Parts: sequence; C-alpha cells; structure tokens
Amino acid sequence: MGPEIAIPLAAFATVVAIVWAIQHYAAKKRAEAYATVRLAIEKGQEITPDAMEAMTRLAHPLADLRRGILLLALTVAIAGFGWLVSMEEDEALGPLLGISLFPACLGLAYIGLHYFANANKSS
Repeated sequence: MGPEIAIPLAAFATVVAIVWAIQHYAAKKRAEAYATVRLAIEKGQEITPDAMEAMTRLAHPLADLRRGILLLALTVAIAGFGWLVSMEEDEALGPLLGISLFPACLGLAYIGLHYFANANKSS
C-alpha cells in the first residue's frame, strides 16, 4: 500500500475514530446517569422533577455552541493545512477546501441550533 492510499485512508480513519470516541463516551455517560437514577428509585428515595431533569440532562446549555466553534476551528485548520500543502503541491488546495466544507456546515448548524434553542426558551 503506497502513500497515495495510506494517507487518505489514515485521514478518514482518524475522523471515524474521533466520532466513535465521542459517541462511545457520551453513551457511557448517559448510561451512568440512568444507573444513578435507577439506583435512587430502587432505594426508595424521592426524586423531585427538578432533580430528575438535572440528572438526566447531560448536555450543557452551551454544548451546541462549543461544538460549532470547535468544528469551525477544524475547518480553519483543514483549510490552513491545504494552503500550506498547496505551496508544494499545486492541486492540493481544492480538495482540502472541499473537505473543510463538511465541518464548516456542521459547525454552522450547531451554532444555529444553539441560538434557535435559546430563542425558543426566551419566548
């Protein structure tokens, strides 16, 4: 397997590994919260609706904004990498800018979700 195949394969494998790790640890955190609620119910402790909401709401109110900003930072990093590589390889900038559109769109969507969710809470 030559570098023309190994490098793109490694790049896509890295993206898959990052997404898997995020999903895995989020599911683990959710399972632990539900186990805590289940244990409290089994021991007969009274759980108020506020406490239940606090224990089951795992997302921070700014989570979408944080994700959006991180994805936009990833976009800038990929585009910057494309610009740096294009100094050596003339045809590298276009594909890397195309790849950077994916996190850019996701980041903008998360930022939009953050502002739309907060607008709905205000009204």
